[in-house]
Amino acid sequence: MTQFKSQAKELLAQAEFDMACGGDVEKTWDKFVALCKQHKLDPDDVKQDIEQEFAAQNFCELWLTFYMQ
Repeated sequence: MTQFKSQAKELLAQAEFDMACGGDVEKTWDKFVALCKQHKLDPDDVKQDIEQEFAAQNFCELWLTFYMQ
């Protein structure tokens, strides 16, 4: 995994935590947007890619858990 993707995932996780716990979501999102723009990527596309990757990973883990029983 690239350093960019790792940082992007961390910032998205922080934004989720901020939303749940009353943190400064806007500040975290601004950091995410700045990181994406630094790499000349669209923040919404990056967010969608990470969310799809996470969903696929969860599906595979769920399937393996079911299959191994």
